[in-house]
Amino acid sequence: MDEATRKTLKSLRRTRTPAEMKSLFKAVRAQSDAVLLAEIAPPKKRPVPKADFATKLAARLAVIQGPASDKADALIGVIEETHGAIDIAAAGLVPVIRRLARRFGEKAVAAATDDLLARLEASGSMRERVT
Repeated sequence: MDEATRKTLKSLRRTRTPAEMKSLFKAVRAQSDAVLLAEIAPPKKRPVPKADFATKLAARLAVIQGPASDKADALIGVIEETHGAIDIAAAGLVPVIRRLARRFGEKAVAAATDDLLARLEASGSMRERVT
């Protein structure tokens, strides 16, 4: 037995009872190297969630100067023109987009976003122009 293995076993002996050590040796003998290495491997990283529909639309509306609640009000206003009065408070852009998508569907909200951006571009009020 090499020195590193002896040192590892001694450190385990300090924190384990003889019965626990015997149980550990029995478990190690019963498993293959691949299984043992898989058991002590670091956990796999969770996949990074992709941006959802509301986050993507909020990023598209980021070109509009102003607070998120004003952007949410403008989006609600565009949808109200086609669907009538909507009782949703504009607390934040992403939550409002999620509520609108649940109520009217993602296609309708995406179309309203396109319409809002087109209107603002036509009026020239989306960005400050530096001359």
